[in-house]
Amino acid sequence: MKKALFPLIAMALVLGLAVVLIGPVSAGFQAFEKSSLEILKVDEDGKNLYGATFEIAPDPTNWTNPVLTVVDNGTNDGDYLIYGDKKPGVLLVLFCITDPNKEYTVTETVAPPGFQAAAAQTVKITPAEEKVTLTFINETTTVGGEVYPINRVGILAPWLGLALLLIGGLTWFSLRRRTT
Repeated sequence: MKKALFPLIAMALVLGLAVVLIGPVSAGFQAFEKSSLEILKVDEDGKNLYGATFEIAPDPTNWTNPVLTVVDNGTNDGDYLIYGDKKPGVLLVLFCITDPNKEYTVTETVAPPGFQAAAAQTVKITPAEEKVTLTFINETTTVGGEVYPINRVGILAPWLGLALLLIGGLTWFSLRRRTT
């Protein structure tokens, strides 16, 4: 009986950790029509850029919050829920409250490595629109005449370390349970 419960417990731990790591998708549960705001982050050639952070004021998912922070493939980015995969350079804010009289300011607070932040943009989300899309185009930053390279290992290292810790912990837990 105990061995049969192990896979269920392990799955619950992994799913619980995944929810904590992915972060909550904010939702304002007012009785208004809902829409979504898609932010596309591209370079001068139209290629998607990873690693941007945006602030939207006021929070379009809950008007009681002054600002909503959206991190590419992180906090409040719901692209994986709609597209089934995390897409670099595509930030999707779900459950936006629609109001044709309310204007939102979207500001890039952290630009992808090697790029300058784009200028802020304003947008209105009306009930007739299922999804509103804003495109932010970034120019490269040069240091000493050379383009600053993106450190992909530095971006992925914390996630790899966390995955290895999780695998090691689950292995230790399963071996410990077998010996007792």
